[in-house]
Amino acid sequence: MRRVLVAAHVGVVLLAGIPAGATVDDALYADEVTIVGSDAPMEFNGRRYGGRFTVRVVGDRVVLTERVDPDAYMRGIREVPASWEPAALRAQAIAARTYLAWRLDRGRSTFGERYGYDICATAACQVYRGGVGEPGAAEWDVAVAATAGQILLHDGAPAQAMYSSTTSGRTRNFEDIFGGTPKPYLVSVPSPNEPSPYVRWTIDVTQAEMRAILREAGIGAELLNLRVATTADGDGPW
Repeated sequence: MRRVLVAAHVGVVLLAGIPAGATVDDALYADEVTIVGSDAPMEFNGRRYGGRFTVRVVGDRVVLTERVDPDAYMRGIREVPASWEPAALRAQAIAARTYLAWRLDRGRSTFGERYGYDICATAACQVYRGGVGEPGAAEWDVAVAATAGQILLHDGAPAQAMYSSTTSGRTRNFEDIFGGTPKPYLVSVPSPNEPSPYVRWTIDVTQAEMRAILREAGIGAELLNLRVATTADGDGPW
């Protein structure tokens, strides 16, 4: 059976917090306010959005979300440079649309239920910037249009299309990172010749800092030496 994402509203969290110095007048208090703009896009933090804003109060936080249809959401994805080759942009569009379909098919996360959104706008989900009138948007829009309606399926359902900017030469098994049942389409494979500046990186830790880390972990022994005892295929628990 072929499954098709026909239509859905996507809530994207743009803001979660109380602006500095803001106060709430109990007489004017409301749990939720919807902002519907004119034909012109609305602007927030220097970026232009074409959907409908909803402002709601959740506990001690003010949460701003945008409601858009899937096609408009896809045009606002900003995961890769628009200067990439058209084929790469098309592949990214399919991956991003698949991830959206998987997220909607699975239902809201715990935070999504609490704050009233389907998918977040950060790298924790997919980077979404609205995209109305942004430089390079035209190239991305072409890739989105060229792959319209295309998603990746596994056993008749949207695949969990995880992706990252850098693998340091090899991807990781799904279960090594997230636990749970292995996924046959998310297995460790070579990824050579990556031009990313993050393929190789270092972090410096002083002896004092390392001792503090060990003490916090409940290890009180004296630190004499450090070495890698073992590694795993994938990220493992490390």
